[in-house]
Amino acid sequence: MLGTKKLSYAGRLVLVKAVFKSLHTYWASIFILPKGVIAKIEAICRNFLWSGGSEYAKTPTVAWSKICKGKKQGGLGLKNECLWNKVAVGKPLWWIHAHPDKLWVQWIHSTYIRGKEYSVGKGYSWLQQPSPDVVWYHQIWNKWTVPKHGMIAWLYQHQGLNTKDKLFRLNISSDFLCCICGNEEETPEHLFFKCKYSKEILTLIQTWTGIDLPDSRDYDWRRNARFYRLKVEILHSIMNAVTYHVWRQRNGCRYEMQLQRPEVCVAMIQYEIRTKVQQQIKGNLAWRDLECIEKLM
Repeated sequence: MLGTKKLSYAGRLVLVKAVFKSLHTYWASIFILPKGVIAKIEAICRNFLWSGGSEYAKTPTVAWSKICKGKKQGGLGLKNECLWNKVAVGKPLWWIHAHPDKLWVQWIHSTYIRGKEYSVGKGYSWLQQPSPDVVWYHQIWNKWTVPKHGMIAWLYQHQGLNTKDKLFRLNISSDFLCCICGNEEETPEHLFFKCKYSKEILTLIQTWTGIDLPDSRDYDWRRNARFYRLKVEILHSIMNAVTYHVWRQRNGCRYEMQLQRPEVCVAMIQYEIRTKVQQQIKGNLAWRDLECIEKLM
């Protein structure tokens, strides 16, 4: 696991989804796994996500129950192992109910069911989940967002970033002043929107986009009739990038005694946003979309 310690949270999340959450899928679809096994699987995934190893080495910053929610519900889209196990075992029953034309389903009907009544509930589908319209889901997880940017923005929304005010309350840090300016308490709101350093970055971003940026993470551009969908999603991605790079500079200032000039930080933000926009441009675009993209490029 030594090589994985250098991965970002977003990189570890991809590995958890692609590897750790798939190894036991076959067995989970055959029988109900013991609770101890499920707890061990979740412990390994949780430890790897937060510390890069299989052993407990770092206190989780966000509850696992929140992480296992879908992205539209504010989580990271990981499967709840206990729920997944029950659903996977019940999948054949759903197939019997939903696909009576299949040959093996017809065999089940003729051999075992034999006309008996059964029901799996009306309106149910395999692994059905509610999907309420959560505002900040659109701000953090959209196709224009760089994954590592979205991950830090998600941690910010869940108070998962170890800012000095949080560390001070836990008696981990001896002071609570901002690592960058050293003048005020280092809260997430101060660090990303009130600090002199982040204000300079936001001012440069405003000059680049020609749009007044909010002084709070809770602002939603969709409430403004002048902002259409593409422009809103790109603006949210820009704010995610600002959050990521300010946090990165804060960590560099605290742990390595290095802080890059705001102009350098903004140049990195511009490069990453432009690269992401180029990756997502497909087909013919409306004139206002082209106008928005040309402004950024």
